[in-house]
Amino acid sequence: MPYQANVTDTAYHYDGTFPGFLCCIFESFSRHELPAAVCPPEEAQMTLFGVRDIATDPVHAQRVAAGLERLGPVVRDRITTGFLCTDPGKDLKLLRFARLCFDHGARAAQMLGDADAAGAFALERAVTGEAHRYIEFIRFEER
Repeated sequence: MPYQANVTDTAYHYDGTFPGFLCCIFESFSRHELPAAVCPPEEAQMTLFGVRDIATDPVHAQRVAAGLERLGPVVRDRITTGFLCTDPGKDLKLLRFARLCFDHGARAAQMLGDADAAGAFALERAVTGEAHRYIEFIRFEER
């Protein structure tokens, strides 16, 4: 049964850390809402949306991390790897993907026809695609 959420005109501002992002996921579930934007400090410019500052709470972050762990390594790795991407808007894509996974379980990672799952997959591929290029540079490093 999907967990209903209202789409709101609210922007979540957090400290830019991964535990802070996990707290944004927690806040989204506890308030039954999908924010219009999720902004780390480098993207936290003036916005037309109402702003909600999300404090990083280690207890909330640990609860969300445990939930991602229960969903399996594919979901957990897709969110943690996708968080490393530098694309603007990645935070909202990953939050929506996390909500999709909590609603449908681990099989949601394979639902690439869904826009949220496809967006998270694209973020993960962007990060892993760049990683192999850095490995090539390391091979030619002079010692």
